[in-house]
Amino acid sequence: MNTDSRYAHSPDEVARMGTQQLLNAFVSDDLFRPGKANALYSRADRILVFGVVPTETGLALPVPDEVRAEYVLQRREAGILNIGGPGVLTADHIRYEVGNKEAVYVGKGTRDLVFESLDTSNPAVFYVFTALAQITHPTTLITRDLMNVVQIGDEHHSNVRTLHQCIIEGHTASANIAFGFTTVHEGSVWNTLPPHLHDRRTECYLYFDTWCSAIAAS
Repeated sequence: MNTDSRYAHSPDEVARMGTQQLLNAFVSDDLFRPGKANALYSRADRILVFGVVPTETGLALPVPDEVRAEYVLQRREAGILNIGGPGVLTADHIRYEVGNKEAVYVGKGTRDLVFESLDTSNPAVFYVFTALAQITHPTTLITRDLMNVVQIGDEHHSNVRTLHQCIIEGHTASANIAFGFTTVHEGSVWNTLPPHLHDRRTECYLYFDTWCSAIAAS
């Protein structure tokens, strides 16, 4: 299979990049395609993400050569968010119905993952984020009532937003992943202001329900 593979970049190298170079290095706008399970591998922290859009038949995750494993979650855990129509995730023969903006945590060692849409005219769209894991936690369906919901920001800075924290300490356990989604309120235009960096971790952003859908890593 062909995997979109991205390399890490030094701060000095990034400072010299133009707009197109930055886009080529950090942004993908081709992750989600009907009837496909596409992969993007970041060599920064060995993050592997998938865009899975099942249509007529269920889709399993392909195993990119970069993970050097028999199956994707052999040494990884996953956070999964459905940003489309109602869908189903079957994880080692256990079925989870996943609605729009509902999530699933899948523990390390889960061998078989199959993604399906309940309505092919309104297919599910699964964002699958995986990272290396040292321990195994139980697979958990994360409905809205299990999310930690926080409203932050203010109108003065045009960044009023609601955080839906899906995988977070004290709610749904994981080895390394913190995972959730943000809804920016009407009239606000910023997710975080001012922009900032994290020296000790990799953050990946999926932008959806906007004029485009794209993933960016920093």
